[in-house]
Amino acid sequence: STKDARLDRRPWISGERETAAMRRMYHMRSELMPYVYSSVWQTHSTMVPLNRPMYIEYGGDERAYCNEQEFLFGDLLLAAPIAPPGTGPDKVASQRVWFPGEDVWYDFFTHERFDGGRECEISKPLEEFPLYVRGGWVLPMQPYTPRPASTPLTTLVMRVYPSAGDADNTYTLYEDDGVTRDYEQGAYATTQLNYRRTGRVTTVTVRPTAGSYEGQVVKRAYRLQLPAAGKIERAKVGGRSVKPVFDEKLKCHVIEVPAADIRREVKIEIIG
Repeated sequence: STKDARLDRRPWISGERETAAMRRMYHMRSELMPYVYSSVWQTHSTMVPLNRPMYIEYGGDERAYCNEQEFLFGDLLLAAPIAPPGTGPDKVASQRVWFPGEDVWYDFFTHERFDGGRECEISKPLEEFPLYVRGGWVLPMQPYTPRPASTPLTTLVMRVYPSAGDADNTYTLYEDDGVTRDYEQGAYATTQLNYRRTGRVTTVTVRPTAGSYEGQVVKRAYRLQLPAAGKIERAKVGGRSVKPVFDEKLKCHVIEVPAADIRREVKIEIIG
């Protein structure tokens, strides 16, 4: 893209690997835009900060006041940026990460699991950083696009990491036209994304979309990513059996759901 071409010429980027790392971060930001956009809407609606010190959610734990090197980014992501320069050919650097509460957390890049209550020294190469997803929720994403805030969301990518046990959690996806301020007059839409686990059965449900705005898509495909899910015995979409496909690049099973009316519920059931 044009932005990537400009990035290549910046003087503070010293080599091909650094350029590739920056490009990967720009692409990741694009892929996470549905979550970022929904989280900013949450901040606008509730005044809860987008970047949250740990004591906002875990104020009852003294460790929440002793780990200023990390923060929550919205409801579902935990970040602990690394400031010191890396060493060696992979530019490896380390950061201390406290995994809070009784939640289970998963590395966004490697899918490694970390149980709440642990504190670990995390080492990362240049292309990654400590970023963790709360298990037991639906993280809304999208395929890469150079215009992440205004490209119609025709395919909703849903990344789902397992909960520690039985769970029933709902995340709200927010959308508007991405250009105007018509949302101030109510021109926006919300979609509830529900994760439910009972024993060996996990169900991901996309509730019917509520609300409307100019340029809203009427049909949408879904791509369910299931990192760290282990062996999947059976999967169903709308009661019909489907076969998950293992994505070698993502290192996880993926279930593709063809485009459907956004006003209709979509239910995906996984048994494993």
